[in-house]
Amino acid sequence: MELYHYRPVHTALKEIEHGTFRYSDREELNDPLEGYARIYWKGDVPAWEGLFRNYICSLYEAITLYLLAADHKTIRDRAVLSDVHAFDGIGEGKLLREAGDAFLQQPYLQEMIRLLAGQEEPVTGSFLRLVLRILHESAFSICMKSMKDHHLIPKEHEVHYIPFEQILAGTSERFQNASDAEKKAAVEAFAAVLEDMLEAKFLQEEWKEDGALSQKQTWLKLRLDFPLTYLERLQEMVYPKAYVVCFSADSSNSAMWGNYADCHRGVCLIYQAKTTERGQVMSVRTQEILSGKKVSWAFREDVLYPVQYEGVPVERNFFESLGRLNKNQLAAWLGEDPEKRSGLFAHYWDEGWREKYWKDYTDKYCKKLEAWKYEQEYRLMLTEFDHDLSPEERTISYEPAALTGVIFGIRTSEFDKRKILDAVRSSGRKLSELNFYQAEFDEESQKIKIRKKSFMSA
Repeated sequence: MELYHYRPVHTALKEIEHGTFRYSDREELNDPLEGYARIYWKGDVPAWEGLFRNYICSLYEAITLYLLAADHKTIRDRAVLSDVHAFDGIGEGKLLREAGDAFLQQPYLQEMIRLLAGQEEPVTGSFLRLVLRILHESAFSICMKSMKDHHLIPKEHEVHYIPFEQILAGTSERFQNASDAEKKAAVEAFAAVLEDMLEAKFLQEEWKEDGALSQKQTWLKLRLDFPLTYLERLQEMVYPKAYVVCFSADSSNSAMWGNYADCHRGVCLIYQAKTTERGQVMSVRTQEILSGKKVSWAFREDVLYPVQYEGVPVERNFFESLGRLNKNQLAAWLGEDPEKRSGLFAHYWDEGWREKYWKDYTDKYCKKLEAWKYEQEYRLMLTEFDHDLSPEERTISYEPAALTGVIFGIRTSEFDKRKILDAVRSSGRKLSELNFYQAEFDEESQKIKIRKKSFMSA
């Protein structure tokens, strides 16, 4: 099967000369819904207790990073502690445990956990953000009190926060007897009040344009935006990041030439995929790993996944999607005491769970809205497990013979065509090994026609 890679000339030159694909991060792709999965939360009491313990421990770590002058990106990247026991061997582990215990002992949090665990409908990300926004105030005050008590910050350090108990004063019985819809509306109203009051506090402060401004902005994000930052990272935690190379089954789509080949000034590279029992595959170069060590380079056949154009996104329950954690880490989220552990814990050992988990991972990167159907897309995928891969780490060689031809765009200049031919020669291949074509507009059919060029034989 022939697949087509629309490219501007400057990226096509690298791809041809070096024989490499550069796998793109989802942020580099033009669809903001790339890799989207609808994550929801539906769990029992132990599962929710594990989440809120993780929240305050993660917040404690974020404040610690701020005190060590970390920037917002560092705090954002580490906003979720995947393992709340990571610091058990040092003093911070004791502080995190104490903060978590203090938080979970609060009556209002226990009431919130019962509410969430008793909900018939799954908790959406937007609703959980409101819940975290409210609980953030008390969690923050517990963290700051602990840090003052242990002399990590000056006792006179003043922090403005609004305790949840004050907002719910005198309303707990009415709140308890309310319907789910009324409870949701109340939470939304409380969250809005908190957001506005805290923002007003910061807006009224005098901020001088000095060297400390960036740290003040980081502090503002920590105070106001941490619930949202935490939720974003929580959703990203479900699966490792994937990087993709995108191809099309259509070489004559004018919109594709316009969007991806520099408004018809670029080229379309032709690759030959192999048909196997696994589907369409292409050979790319990867490092073989034995006993945890990268030992050699080899070509392997990677699957080219066809993109499905349908309006139904992948849906996952967060509490059933922690497949990246080991058994001890999973227990920290779902209950360390086997007698009080979440019923969801055993789900991870059900037959078929792992297969479904990884199928959903692939599907979320290979499902797009029907509006993109004209692209007729196929994708190679590269999975990140340990860290975000740099552009160099996700530039991967392909088997040279896979590149079988080049289509020049309607507007490709002769100068750029010459550069493409020189790149082919620089790659060590003869021009006669490839087929060259010219895209032209056919007035009769009102479509793009691909005409084979006959003079490229040197």
